[in-house]
Amino acid sequence: METIPNPIVGKNVESVTHDYPEEQSVNYNMHAGNKDIEISKKVKQSIGEKILLHEVRLFGSRARGEASADSDLDLYLETGPISREQRRIISDLVWEIGFENDIVISPLVIPQSEARNGAFSVSMLCKAIKTEGISI
Repeated sequence: METIPNPIVGKNVESVTHDYPEEQSVNYNMHAGNKDIEISKKVKQSIGEKILLHEVRLFGSRARGEASADSDLDLYLETGPISREQRRIISDLVWEIGFENDIVISPLVIPQSEARNGAFSVSMLCKAIKTEGISI
C-alpha cells in the first residue's frame, strides 16, 4: 500500500487494490473515516453473533469519501438463508448501533444464493459494491 494525497477528503489516504475473481483488479482510495469503519465493524460483530454473515462491505457515499454530515452509512450484508425474523433482528441491531452513534445505517441484506446466482449478482449495484465497497 502507498499513501497518496486525496483532494476529496483533504488528507492523505492509502491506496488499496483488491482482486475479485469475476472482475478486474480494482484500485481505489480508502475514503471512509475511521468512525465509519469502526461502526461497520460493530454492526458486523453484533449481527455475526446471531446470524451467519458471509461478507460485509461499507459502500456508497461514505466509502467514496463523498458523504455529507447527514449521509447514511450503507452496509452490504451477505447472509446465509435468512428468515423474516432474522431480518427483523438485523433491523433492530442496526437501528440500536446507529442510534448510539448518531447515524442512520442502511443495511442491504442479500442471501448468498441471490448474491452469487440471482438477479442481484448481475446488477449494477452489485458490481459497484464489489468494486468500490470496503470489505469489513
